[in-house]
Amino acid sequence: MKLRSSLTVRAGIAFGAALATTAVLAGPAHAGVSGQYSFRNAATGKCLDVQGGSSADQTVLQQFSCNGKSHQRFSLAFQVDDPTSLLRALHSNKCIQAFSSTPGTAVYQRPCDNVSAQRWEFVELGGNSVTIKNVATGLCLDDGAAPSGSRREVRQSVCTGASTQIWSR
Repeated sequence: MKLRSSLTVRAGIAFGAALATTAVLAGPAHAGVSGQYSFRNAATGKCLDVQGGSSADQTVLQQFSCNGKSHQRFSLAFQVDDPTSLLRALHSNKCIQAFSSTPGTAVYQRPCDNVSAQRWEFVELGGNSVTIKNVATGLCLDDGAAPSGSRREVRQSVCTGASTQIWSR
């Protein structure tokens, strides 16, 4: 009886240690679910939008009143063991790319060539909310706060977790 109790306690301790190790090694949860999404900014309530619904190269991203049109929908395609994805505009089939690594710069669409500036990490915050971080720059998509009207530019900023960097899908 004493031997069985001792083995049960040891097994329980080993299992608990394994769970704790897994939790420490796992790091932040990545929202790696492939599919088609619209992204709404937590601070403004506006949706990520390709300006004017244009399919031209170098068209900047903005926030605009959510309308469900294809230039406000984006596809994500994650690969096994890779928490990053291309962010592809459905209407143009072009990828969203960081313009430069300087905080405050815009992002735009261009043909997909899978460079690191076109790869984005979607960090799960819970409740279908994510931050969207560029692989090449390490910066997060953010409300550019300009202009103040319906069309607000989307910029890259240092990741702070501010509501302007939180996107629901």
